[in-house]
Amino acid sequence: MPMMPTKPPPLVRAAALCLLGAALFMPSATAGPRRVSCAHAREAINASDAGDYQVLFRGLEDSSSLQAKDTLQFETLAGLASAAWKGADMLEAMVIARRVEDRVSVPNTTVAGAVDAWQQEWQAAGDAAEAAAVAFRASGASHAAAAAYGRAATYLLLSERFSDHMSPPALRVYNRSVAAFQSSLALGSSPCASVRIPYTGPNASSGASLHGYWCTSGTGSSPTPTVVMMTGYDGTAEMLVGQFAGRSAAQGMSLLAFEGPGQGSVARFQGLRFRPDWEEVVAQVVSWAAASLPAFDQSRMALWGRSFGGYLAPRAFSASAGFKALVADGGMADLYQTFVCGLPQHLQELWYSAPQQFETYMEIGASTSLQLSFLRGFGSLGFGSRGFADLYAAVEPYFLDARDRKS
Repeated sequence: MPMMPTKPPPLVRAAALCLLGAALFMPSATAGPRRVSCAHAREAINASDAGDYQVLFRGLEDSSSLQAKDTLQFETLAGLASAAWKGADMLEAMVIARRVEDRVSVPNTTVAGAVDAWQQEWQAAGDAAEAAAVAFRASGASHAAAAAYGRAATYLLLSERFSDHMSPPALRVYNRSVAAFQSSLALGSSPCASVRIPYTGPNASSGASLHGYWCTSGTGSSPTPTVVMMTGYDGTAEMLVGQFAGRSAAQGMSLLAFEGPGQGSVARFQGLRFRPDWEEVVAQVVSWAAASLPAFDQSRMALWGRSFGGYLAPRAFSASAGFKALVADGGMADLYQTFVCGLPQHLQELWYSAPQQFETYMEIGASTSLQLSFLRGFGSLGFGSRGFADLYAAVEPYFLDARDRKS
C-alpha cells in the first residue's frame, strides 16, 4: 500500500471528505475491533512524506473532483523502473504516461474514467509490444523478441492494476502478461525457470500449488547461497524476478521467488487467500526446494519480503531456525495498524465503534479516490473481502508481538 511523499497519502485525503458526516453521526464507542496506537505510525508516515517525486501528472494538480494523481504517478514510476531490467522502454513509457495524463486531466473525470484511460493506454502498448515480439520471433531475431516480450509483460500487467481482478477480461490480460514474461525469459537465455510448488492449506484443493521461479547463479548443480523472496499485497513473482534475478546472480546467489496464497496467479486462478501464519507457507516452499533443487543450499538461505512481504517475511523468519539473514523491504510489525493509522482520527473512531457506517463513508471516499479503489480491489483479491469493513477486519490478525520470535 504505497504512500506518496510531499503530502498526506491519498487514503487520508479521500477519507477526509467524509469527516463532516462522520463527526455528525458518530455513535458512542462500544467494544469492537482491536484498537491500536498511531503515535509511531504517524512518525513513519511523516518521515516518508519528506521526499519529492517528479510530478508526471501536472494536469491533476488543480483537480478537486478526482484524487488520482499520486496513485497514477506511483504506478507509472513503477513501470519506468522496469527499464532497469529491460522490462520497459523509458521513452515509450513516458509517451504512454502522457496519453493517460491527457485523458484524466479533463475536468470532472471520474474514477471509472481514470481507470478506463489507464487500462486502455497501457493495454494498447502491451498489444503493440506483443505483436512486435511475435514478428521478431518469426524472423529469427530472438534477442529483439525477448526484449519486446519483456515490455509487453510489463505494460499488460500495468494495464490490469486498477481492474476488477477476477473479471474474465482482466484474467486474460494477466495470463498474457505472464506468458509474455516467460517467453522473454526463454528467448533471452535466462537462468530462470518457472516452478510449481505443492501447497496444502486453508481452502486449498487437491493438487494446489504456488507459482514461482527458480533462478540459478550460473554454477550448475553445485549448492549456492539462495535468496527466498516473496512479494506483498499487490505484487507478482514476475516483478521480483525482473528486478532481482540478475542482481542476485551477479553476487553468486540463486533466487527462489514465489507467490503465496493471496498473491498473483495463486489468488487469481486458485482462489487461495492470505493467511497470517506465513511461516507455514515458507516451510512448504523450503521443504520442496530442498528436495527438488540440487543447487538449493538449505544451510545458506536468506529470506526477503517486499512491501507487505515486509510483515510476512519476519513472521516466517521468527519461526524458522534455517535462515541466516532477513530482509524486510518495507518492514512492518502490524499491517492492521498501518491500515487504521492511515485514516483521520474521526474515521478511526468510526471504524472502532460503527463498522457499517465506516463502510458507507469509505465507499463515498472510493468514489473520488483511485487509491481507495486500488486498496479495495487488491483486498478483495488477496483476502476475499467484500468491502472496506470486511477488509479491515480481515487484516486485524496480521501483527507481530513478543511471541513471534525465535527462542
